[in-house]
Amino acid sequence: MVLRRCFLYPAWGRWKPGHRLERDRRLGPALERFRALGAKADRSTAEQRELDLLRLATDHPDPVRGRERATLFLDRGFAIDRVCSALLDRELEALDPDEQARRCARLDLPVLIIDSDADPRPRAAMDGLAAALPRVRRSTIRGAGHFPWLDDPDGVRSAVGAWLRGLRLG
Repeated sequence: MVLRRCFLYPAWGRWKPGHRLERDRRLGPALERFRALGAKADRSTAEQRELDLLRLATDHPDPVRGRERATLFLDRGFAIDRVCSALLDRELEALDPDEQARRCARLDLPVLIIDSDADPRPRAAMDGLAAALPRVRRSTIRGAGHFPWLDDPDGVRSAVGAWLRGLRLG
């Protein structure tokens, strides 16, 4: 329970406005279509796929690669679970950030945070988590989007390997 609560500590709701701004910027001319689809209550299957494609494509800093990746995700059955997201949002909004920071501060085990500098989600959430954990190492993958292990698998492997080699076990 402490791990789950600590992992979810960062100011979850506070990063959303920044993420929406960056997402909308990345959508560019498709923003109007995105908003129209999002406002439609009775989307067809094709319209839902288009909305998901637009949303997922912004997770990569390059629009062409983002669209390719989003298409691949959707073709392989990776979909956005809106019910789960809504439930998670409600749970996270109910958490007391100060209590979560105290829980993280008591977490006496090594933690590696891997993030990326081109994720559309603001880095402030990871900044807060890194500040709260006593034994943390943070590795930022340059030029990667929301899925750094896909954008730069060698960089992620290198970060994990360096972290593991630096652990003092026993």
